[in-house]
Amino acid sequence: MQLTRILWFLGLALLLFGSAIILNAFAPPRGGGSGPPEFLPLDPGEVKASSVVFYLGAGDKLTVSVDPTYPAISNRIILEKAGSDWTAEELLEGQGAKVFKAPVRGSYILTVEAIAPEEAPEGVDLVSCFMHSVQPVPRNDAVEPSLYLSIIPGLVMIVASIYIRGKKS
Repeated sequence: MQLTRILWFLGLALLLFGSAIILNAFAPPRGGGSGPPEFLPLDPGEVKASSVVFYLGAGDKLTVSVDPTYPAISNRIILEKAGSDWTAEELLEGQGAKVFKAPVRGSYILTVEAIAPEEAPEGVDLVSCFMHSVQPVPRNDAVEPSLYLSIIPGLVMIVASIYIRGKKS
C-alpha cells in the first residue's frame, strides 16, 4: 500500500512538473519591448555616438529606427556581440530603420553614430534621434526534454501504482 502511494504521488509530481514546463514554453515571449528614444544634438561636421548594451536570444530581432531633424544627417548603426568578433554595420542616410537578427544568444552592444554634414543652413537644429526595439522569438525548445524526462515517467508511475493496487486487492 505504501509503495503504491509513493509511486502515485511521485508520478503526479512529475506529470505536473512536465506540464508546467510545456505551458511555460508556449507562453507569450517576455523581455521584448523598446528602449527610450535617445537624442544626439550635433554641430556642423560633428560626429557623436551613443551605445546601449542588452541581451538577445538566438533569432531575436532588433529594430533600430533613426529620425534626424535634418535629412543630410547620416547614422551609422553598429551591432556587436560582446566578447566575440561578430559585428553588423549599416549606414542610414536621413530617416530609416534597420532590422538585425541575432545569430546566437548573448550580450550585444548597439552603437549609433550620428554624423552631421559639414555645412548646414543657418538656424537648423542638427539633432539625430534613434530608438531600438527587440522582438523575441517564441521558445519551444523545452517541450521535448520535459516530455521524455517528466511527463512519460510520471504517467508510467501513476499507471504502475494503479496496477499494483489492483493486484493487491
